[in-house]
Amino acid sequence: MITTPHAHQQRAFEQFLALGHGAIFADMGTGKGLIALMLADAWAGNVLVLCPKSVLSVWEREPDKHYPGRWLVCVPRGPVPRRVEALRASLAAATAQHRPLLFAANYEALLSTSLLSALKATTWSTLVLDESHRIKAPAGRTSRLVSQLADRCAHRLLLTGTPMPHSPMDLYAQFRAMKKGVLPLSAAGFRSKYAVMGGYGGHEIIRWRNIDELADRINPWTFRAWKSDVLDLPPFTHTTLPVELPPAARRAYTSVADDLRAQVEAGTVTAANAIVRCLRLQQIAQGVTTTDEGQPIALHSEKRDALQDLLTDLPPKEPCVIFGLFHSDLDAIHHASREAGRASLEISGRTSTSHINLQTWQAGEAPDLAVQIQAGGVGIDLSRSAYAVFYASTWSLGDYEQALARIHRPGQERPVDYYHIVATATIDRDINTALRSKADVASKVIAALRGSTPERSTS
Repeated sequence: MITTPHAHQQRAFEQFLALGHGAIFADMGTGKGLIALMLADAWAGNVLVLCPKSVLSVWEREPDKHYPGRWLVCVPRGPVPRRVEALRASLAAATAQHRPLLFAANYEALLSTSLLSALKATTWSTLVLDESHRIKAPAGRTSRLVSQLADRCAHRLLLTGTPMPHSPMDLYAQFRAMKKGVLPLSAAGFRSKYAVMGGYGGHEIIRWRNIDELADRINPWTFRAWKSDVLDLPPFTHTTLPVELPPAARRAYTSVADDLRAQVEAGTVTAANAIVRCLRLQQIAQGVTTTDEGQPIALHSEKRDALQDLLTDLPPKEPCVIFGLFHSDLDAIHHASREAGRASLEISGRTSTSHINLQTWQAGEAPDLAVQIQAGGVGIDLSRSAYAVFYASTWSLGDYEQALARIHRPGQERPVDYYHIVATATIDRDINTALRSKADVASKVIAALRGSTPERSTS
């Protein structure tokens, strides 16, 4: 090992070395990956890393950065048969070289039967679940497959800065993968112990109970590190840039909002299904609606124009990261960058070259980076920029906090400015308010719909 760990990393290592498992709940940028590598080195044997697709490049370079030559690192991409072949070839090569294998794959890859079978057939000493909140849904297929695979690994580590993006329920599936028995053995048992049910049909969690007892159960298996305690970072500020919907867009928004409000009052829209029902409202606020066939129709360009103005005011080579939600957001971001006389690259689920685009942007070959929050909010270093714009806001508090931390992290030497382009008197406002206050977004939006009265345009 050629890296000297910080004091908090050494403490985490010592805490989990004898336990054999652990949950490293630490802010982004505090070095969770190095702690995992220290433990994997001590536990010896092959290492399996499961993570979001955007984080694969981190595990491609970090092992040799800290432990040159310790593992044969294999992070294959592309079609599943190619990944299975790479796994088998790497296992053979690692055996021939008398060193362990470190293999990384994205969570979704487990849905492939052939890769899952190959992973189950391999002996793994350490399983690292990076950004483990991604498996928080107990009934999710990926989450259940991770749990099954974890049972075959001698040591398991959870790594995340956002262990509870929405509620304590998010802990259950993560600890199920880390060590069964720390928490109740079923999701129903967990809810029965810690949740009070109510709401529509009695199927909503309305509050939590026995939280102190829950904390006592997980604390021995948990290490926490807050960025403010272990790092010395520059300050940051948040600025809201309000835009007004033009009359035609306001009428379209109000019509959809009225229908949705009626559904809320009838009880057919709850916090559990609000996101899907509200996406059309969010798209209208962004400037787009769709035909019955799903084809986009431009309604207005208020947000795009506001972004263009902001980019125009920046120095030509000053880097800026702009987060969007929909593909139409990314298109608008590129348009605004181009009209401002700048150039832009993209990280998103619709392009297969996101990792190349990131490297190109980090090399300074374009000032602007359009990032789809779900695809680029985690595991990547965007600290080249001290400016970030939220063209749209995610419904996920975890994704939002991850996005913030991509810029305000170790390596950032300048004060950070976050700009939020918000369409006034729309769902934008409610989502942004909930995120900034760390509230549950869906519940906040539903409450706002229940408490609001229809806005009518006088035009």
